[in-house]
Amino acid sequence: MADGILDMIMSSKKRKQILFLLESGPRTLSEIKEHCGVNSPSEIFPRVKELIEAGLVMGTSDEYRITRLGISLLKHIVPMLDFTDALDKPYWRKHDLSGIPDDLLSRIGDLNICKVMREEPEFLESNELFINACLNATSFYGGAHIFFKGWETLFPVMSKRGIPVEIITTKKIYNKIKDVHNEKLETYLKHGGKMYIAFGINVTFSVISGGIFQLSANTTTGLYDHVIMHGNDAMAIKWGNDLFNYYKENAIEIKSTESPIIPESCSRILVKPSL
Repeated sequence: MADGILDMIMSSKKRKQILFLLESGPRTLSEIKEHCGVNSPSEIFPRVKELIEAGLVMGTSDEYRITRLGISLLKHIVPMLDFTDALDKPYWRKHDLSGIPDDLLSRIGDLNICKVMREEPEFLESNELFINACLNATSFYGGAHIFFKGWETLFPVMSKRGIPVEIITTKKIYNKIKDVHNEKLETYLKHGGKMYIAFGINVTFSVISGGIFQLSANTTTGLYDHVIMHGNDAMAIKWGNDLFNYYKENAIEIKSTESPIIPESCSRILVKPSL
């Protein structure tokens, strides 16, 4: 019966419209008709009757309301709809998602409000909005599987201003920063900036206080195309924080440029490939 009800709801746009409408309060058949965009009550009543027979709606011709069972069903359906809506975005099909753990991959519906944008290759040098957001932030948390020109200047400035900054990156990127920008890296660490190495991280993301979240990854062919997910709503921020905490939990902190690097074979991090 549960499978039958789920199929009945998911296969009909009108049934979903009715349930979501009644979730906000009781409605007459005329109001339901107008909401669903049909010409007469007789066109929509069969759908209402089906929902009544399923125990999801109750009422008479004067007024219809959603039942407690209907409300409970919506609590399960909404995440599913958010997830399937997310899958409609080509971004998820075109990019390598192996760096996203299973539990967060199942929550990509939380990123539905995010916009898909293309950043400039010299992103940090040209994006004044991003730079100003960082310099005026009260915190910055992020991960990186690639190196953006401009990081070596921006993050030491933020740490010197007392802004908490924590960056998780790969051994390769860390060594590049250390070799080319060792003095700036020391400045960053000396003023409280935190650096971690996570073997296996292959996404780049940032969570900036004030409400900015960004995510990028290589394409499924292994190229970096400068296409990012950008959002500023609470669900996207929480998703980004959870991704950061996932990597941080298994990462190795670098407290100075003299800190020894544990070889990748000793890494504790494991990200299951996402198919």
